[in-house]
Amino acid sequence: MTLETDRLSAELLDELASNERRLPDPASMPIRFHNLHAMAQSALHCLYSFADSRTQSLPIRIGAGTHAMTFGQPVTMWPGKVRNGKVWDAFKSEHFDKVILNRKEWAQAEAISNALRSHREASMLLFGDGVVHEQTIEWEQLGRSRRSTPDVRHKHYIAELKSTRCAQPDRFVRDATFRAYNAQLADQMNAAEYLTGHRPEKAYIVAVESVPPHAVTVLELTERAIERGDRLCRLWLEQLLSCERSGSWPGYCESISSFDIPDDDVELVFAADGDEP
Repeated sequence: MTLETDRLSAELLDELASNERRLPDPASMPIRFHNLHAMAQSALHCLYSFADSRTQSLPIRIGAGTHAMTFGQPVTMWPGKVRNGKVWDAFKSEHFDKVILNRKEWAQAEAISNALRSHREASMLLFGDGVVHEQTIEWEQLGRSRRSTPDVRHKHYIAELKSTRCAQPDRFVRDATFRAYNAQLADQMNAAEYLTGHRPEKAYIVAVESVPPHAVTVLELTERAIERGDRLCRLWLEQLLSCERSGSWPGYCESISSFDIPDDDVELVFAADGDEP
């Protein structure tokens, strides 16, 4: 090894050690659904989910802006063009408690919010009598502190607002199943039951397209979807608690995995690096 290689290796080790020091102790924090869902990928991903270092991508900003406008949360417009520099830092500091959107993002979020309000079924679920918006619930499960914030909580139902590229029912359900939305709703039903002593009878997803014409689809989860979601959450929670007790947070696998290829008569489709599978 060269001196330069030694130096780079030492810097990498220092960076890894620094990152490790910045990770919070999961046991000191309430478990949110995104922590449970990360366990579906690996225990290591679950550990890092407690650092809450998710980037503010454009879809996340649009989604946050839509929620803010729809449910009456603080939101403001950034008049600049780029999000950097002293002016941006000062603006962000002044409006730290608000969702910040630029003009284009504001117009998009406003159009989505208007589409929701003009849809009869979605409007009834999101804004009907007795509805509570984005109220955080502190609760307990298997002796562990939990935190849940349903978009919409009613005595008789839970509802989540989801922005998506396509709200066509069959296609959305496939994507929602991959993202475990049914588990998220089941988890929120458990939280509502813990808070009120009464379990909501139904769970809904209001899906709205993030691009024009902002079509809206309302989906009611079946009992089977909720029951399977509940089982997933229970499994992930038990795995998380086991990792906390052992102090071990493994990645995908701890042993060597085999690498094989299909038979010659199987057609292979290759994607470029970075493409979605």
